[in-house]
Amino acid sequence: MIQLGISAFYHDAAACIVKDGKVIAAVEEERFTEIKHDDRFPTNAINWCMNEAGIDDLNSIDEVCWYEDPKVKKDRVLTTFNKHFFTSLKNRIKFLINYYFNSPKRLLKNNYEYTGKVNYISHHLSHAAFSYYTSPYKEAAILTVDGVGEWETITISHAFEDRIVKKLSINFPHSLGMLYSTVTAFLGFKPNEGEYKVMGLAPFGNPDKYFKQLDSIFTRTSNKFTIDQKYFTWEYSDKIMFNIEFCHLLKLPPRFKEEPITQDHKDLAAALQKVYEKEFSRLVKISKRTYVLEEAVPITE
Repeated sequence: MIQLGISAFYHDAAACIVKDGKVIAAVEEERFTEIKHDDRFPTNAINWCMNEAGIDDLNSIDEVCWYEDPKVKKDRVLTTFNKHFFTSLKNRIKFLINYYFNSPKRLLKNNYEYTGKVNYISHHLSHAAFSYYTSPYKEAAILTVDGVGEWETITISHAFEDRIVKKLSINFPHSLGMLYSTVTAFLGFKPNEGEYKVMGLAPFGNPDKYFKQLDSIFTRTSNKFTIDQKYFTWEYSDKIMFNIEFCHLLKLPPRFKEEPITQDHKDLAAALQKVYEKEFSRLVKISKRTYVLEEAVPITE
């Protein structure tokens, strides 16, 4: 079994070749284009992987695996846009155009005349599978935390032998990853790139100054949480992730990237890190507790 894995159109597009469960070649597109976090369809990465694996014709492989399910993602995007019909109209049109012209099957056929099988894998299952199948463990509890993948932002799974069984999930817009990226943007850094800068600022701040404000947006149950959306624009904007209510909550204006970093910015970074770690630690405990449950619905065989 020879498989080509591809990710693209969000950040860090990449490709890999897997033969009988072993990775033969893997690389990101930015290695060839020298464009940081290049998210375009990874033609260069695919070509390099094929060359490394000694594959001349893409149709000679058994299947292509795409890192998410486009139809499920479309359902989430359009369902969300429908809640904000007029404010999301431009983004709706943009999404539908990209959905058609950037279809994996369409791009593979146009670039490689590929007519074989394309297997769409749940985004969080892709994360879970990578961590489990490359680990030395025969059984494990798996926690995935991301911005958003199709609908899910967090999953907890039980892995054993060659199976991964999902036991719990939290759906968009309730997302730890989106919250971290939002504060990254609020502090004047680029989301999906500058989060490490926020993490680096955190040790220089006092988390207590903004902790209560950030923590107040969460409503927690025994196994899950929700995030109050009145402070955020995640459901209808792909540019500005927060609104004026978030500024009022913090009693702090957003930082422009050319402005100096103040102690307030360091304190906010520290508070975000503390809130994130608090919720992440709770999710780890839930994962451990959920791990031993008997009932589960398999998501892969």
